[in-house]
Amino acid sequence: TAARVARGLGAGARLDGTTNSLDPVRRGVCRPLRPDEMAAGVQEMLSRIEDPGDPYHDAWSRRQELMEELQTLVGHGVAPDITSIADKVSAHGSYVGGLHVSAEGFVENFVLEAGAGLSVAWGRLDGINRTQLYSKWMKLDVLYNRINHGGLPLSTRNGPVIWDILRQLGEGTPGTRVVVGHDTNVDAVGALLGLSWTCGPFLELAVPPMAGLLFESGSGRVSIRAVCATFEGEGSGRVVFGNVTRLGRDLLQDPVPLRELQADVHGKLNLSCSAPALVLV
Repeated sequence: TAARVARGLGAGARLDGTTNSLDPVRRGVCRPLRPDEMAAGVQEMLSRIEDPGDPYHDAWSRRQELMEELQTLVGHGVAPDITSIADKVSAHGSYVGGLHVSAEGFVENFVLEAGAGLSVAWGRLDGINRTQLYSKWMKLDVLYNRINHGGLPLSTRNGPVIWDILRQLGEGTPGTRVVVGHDTNVDAVGALLGLSWTCGPFLELAVPPMAGLLFESGSGRVSIRAVCATFEGEGSGRVVFGNVTRLGRDLLQDPVPLRELQADVHGKLNLSCSAPALVLV
C-alpha cells in the first residue's frame, strides 16, 4: 500500500521503508501483551463507555436495538442471530460476541464496499440509503473498535509510531512524510494523546478507508487535523479536513506545545517499542 501511495504522489516522492513502530510486536521490537493485559484494556474501555459522558455511551446503551435492526437488514439464516451471541472477554483478552460479529463481520465490510465503489450490503445500503451506513451502522463498528483496542495496554503496541512522529516534528526537517498504517494505529495514537475527531460524513472517532491524522509543526507547537475522503458524489475521492480536539481544545485553532505532547506520550509508552524506528528496504 505504501508503495502505491508513493507512486501516486509523483516523481518527488520516495518510499523510505518499513516503520517498525507501526507494528513493533510483529517486527520483534517488543513483546506481545499477555491476555490479562489485553483484558484489562477492554475492561478499562467498558468502564468508560458506561459513563454517560462518553461519546459512544448512547450507542452502547442501544447496541441490542441496533443489532436487531442490523439482523433484519441482512436477513435471518441458519446461523444464530447476532443478538443471541453473548458478548464477553475471551480467554485471549479480546472482546468477542454479537457486537464483534456486527462490527467486523458486517459493518466494517460494508464500509470497505463503499470505499471500493461497490454495491453495499447486497444493494440494501445503496442510493438514498447510503447515508444510513455512516449515520447509523458505523456506530456499531466504532463502538466495538473503541472497546476492543481503545484501552491503554493495546495502544502501547499499536501506537508507538506517535513517538517517531513527534521526534520528526521536533527536528524541523522541511517536507511531508506519509505514514501508511491501519485504523488500529490511528485509534491508538488518538488514545495515547487523548484526541477526538470528526471528518466528512463520518461519525466521531471513525477511521474509514483513506482516513488519518495530519500533524503540522511550527514555532515549537503542533496542530492536528483529521483527513478523510468521501466515497460518493461529485467530491468522491477528494481530500476533506476535519477538526481534532484534545481536552476540549481545537488543535488547528490552538496548536499544542510539542513538549507537552512528548511528555504525555513519554509517560504512557514503553519507548523500546518505538525504536529502532525505521528499517530501510
